[in-house]
Order: sequence, then C-alpha cells, then structure tokens
Amino acid sequence: MLDPYKASYNIDEFIKGDLMTITKIVLVLLTVSFSFQSFSWGPTGHRIVGEIAQKEISPKVHGIIRLLLGNESLAQVSTWADEIKSDPDNYRHTFSWHYMTWPAGQDEYEYHGEGELLQSIQDNLSILKNTNKPKEERAIALKFLVHLVGDLHQPLHVGNGQDMGGNACQVIFHGERTSLHALWDEKLIEKTLLSFTEYVDFLMEKRNSLKGSDLEKKILSWARESRTLRDQIYPAEVEKPKTKNSIILIKDYCRRDIDHMDSELPKLGYKYSYQFKEDMERRLLLGGIRLGALLNEAFKK
Repeated sequence: MLDPYKASYNIDEFIKGDLMTITKIVLVLLTVSFSFQSFSWGPTGHRIVGEIAQKEISPKVHGIIRLLLGNESLAQVSTWADEIKSDPDNYRHTFSWHYMTWPAGQDEYEYHGEGELLQSIQDNLSILKNTNKPKEERAIALKFLVHLVGDLHQPLHVGNGQDMGGNACQVIFHGERTSLHALWDEKLIEKTLLSFTEYVDFLMEKRNSLKGSDLEKKILSWARESRTLRDQIYPAEVEKPKTKNSIILIKDYCRRDIDHMDSELPKLGYKYSYQFKEDMERRLLLGGIRLGALLNEAFKK
C-alpha cells in the first residue's frame, strides 16, 4: 500500500500499484483537499458556540438533549460534523451543508446551485423536532445543527462565490503563510491563547450588552450579518496593478492562477487581530446564544 501523505514516490512503484490502490489514494487526496476547503470555525470556535448554547438552554431542554446525546455536551459534539468528513463514503453528501454563496452586491439571497447551509439547518431542525423519528436520527440532526449554526456565524462560510470562501486568498499572518479562511477559522482565536471554557466565561460577561433585536432575528438575517462582515474583512492588496475578471474585481491574492511570492501577499498581525477582535467575538457569542434559543424553541411543546 502506498502512503498518500508521502512527499514523493518512485514512479515504478506507483505504476506497479493495482487499480484499487490507486483509486484509494485518489479518494484520500480528494477528501483531504476538500476538507481543507470546507472547514469552519476550528474546534475551539465550535466548542465556544456549543458551550454558550449549553448555558442558554432550559432545564427541560437539558433533559431532552441528555436523552439524545447521553453524557456528551453540546460543546463535545460541536466538532462532529467536521470529523465525519473523514468518512466520505457515508457523509460526502453533507460537505455542501457547511457553506452558502451570497455574492457581494446582491441584496436579497438567491440559491445559486451550491452551498446548502441555510437549507441544511432547516432540514436538521425539522428532523430534531419530529418525535416520530428514531432517536439515533434525531441525535445526528442535533449534532449537525450545533455545528451548522456555528458555521453560519463564521463570515467566510457565507461566501462571495469567487474565492472558495476565502480559501483561495493567501495572506501572511505573524510571518506564517495561511489562507484568509483558516485565519478566521482558527488562527485569530488561537492567538488569544485562551481555552474554549476561558473564552466562554469571557464572552458571557458581554451577554447583557446585547440588544433584544440581536436575539430575535431569524436564520436568514444571521446569514446577512455574516455576508456584511465578510465584505469588510478582506485586507488591502499589496500595491500592484489590478486585474479584472468578467464578474468582479477579485483581490489579487485570491487568484488561484498566480503563484504568489510571500512579498506579494498582505502582511497581517496584531493590528488586524485588534481590528476584528470584537467582530469575531460577537459572532461567536451570538452563534451560541441563538443556537440555545433555537433549541429551546424546538422543544417548546
């Protein structure tokens, strides 16, 4: 068996591999590549959302969730929907559930044939509320719901349809080359050096500062908020001639047809983190509070 993660292979060894081995390698590589493109808030971010929701649900809902999940908390299951991407045979159909496309300049949302984040939240919510469904199916729906509501509050999961949700956008963050998507998934949160429980305690201190209108908005409005913030978080380009494509002006560092040198990429650090720290924390806090409210409403009867 060839190791799909090795840097290189002897070509003769590769040719000798049977068709099944080669097929498995291709599938693994495709799966790894796709996973990198579609991850959402990293584990810490998702656990923050799940833990905040756990604090928001009523005692009655605590009991129902315990029946569905056993001893696992919402924070513990919050990363499950990303973890099962390692099982593409059974869960490949869910990859498109983690994002949606809402182009810049388009005021009202229209489905563009890719990215089912909004619909998947509604579908899993319906399954969860249906007491005629098997317990196992409702438990899976709950795990997806915990994760996907978090996804919806990560601004780059409401993509512009041009740069793979910021995955194609290369930047330098504290001297390390990364994508804008990964920066918002994990690196901004990791730079705080807080555990998810420490961050939850910190964020919950800000709960009373939220307006009632922040908590009453519906799912489409949550997506609109992410789209609005998304358009603000792209850093300025390194000064050089710009290139237009046929649709919109794509940031040069987001173009996949260019092999950029590090010197051509935006250099981000403490200033960028400080600029968007409040926005990032607000999205995490709202994601958790709204998830809790959604679950309370789902089990109201």
